[in-house]
Amino acid sequence: NQNNEETLTQLKALFESEKSRLEEKLKEEKNKSQKKIQSLTDDYESRLKEQEAEYKEENENLHNELSDLNQAHETFVQNAEHDFQLMTQKIQNTEKALKDHGDKIGQEERLKIDQALSELKEALKTDDTDRIKKAKDAALEASQKLGEILYKEAQAKANPQANANGAAGAQAQANPQGDAKKDDVVEAEVVDGK
Repeated sequence: NQNNEETLTQLKALFESEKSRLEEKLKEEKNKSQKKIQSLTDDYESRLKEQEAEYKEENENLHNELSDLNQAHETFVQNAEHDFQLMTQKIQNTEKALKDHGDKIGQEERLKIDQALSELKEALKTDDTDRIKKAKDAALEASQKLGEILYKEAQAKANPQANANGAAGAQAQANPQGDAKKDDVVEAEVVDGK
């Protein structure tokens, strides 16, 4: 029995020793795992912070670009509205001038202006900027002769004295001697050099 007790004691000691060794090894593995998990967590958090910083910068850049685009869009819309109002006003002014002064140009010119204005009105109902530009240019070209006539009339009304002086000046240039007759005698003294 004593042998059995010794053997049992030895086995217990061996078991305790092995248990301690295994617990120590388990503790080491646990520490390694925790360090590895902590390292992975730190790495993940570091990358996450970097990505957040990148996304924040990208987001700020996109926000700034979007803000710039919105501002440019607002400016474009305001300019387009202003241009549209100007063109509408020019159409109305040209139609009025054509109504009031259309008899001063030929029928063919009147038709050209009417057609060009109609095309411009139709073009303004679309979003086709090329069509609008071409129609605007065509209307300006078609109404140019009427504009020249109106300009000359405005000049004549604004400065009738200059026009009268201009006519007198033109007459004076045509007849530089004025009212002098061809037979008028010019008096001169002849001096003999002897």
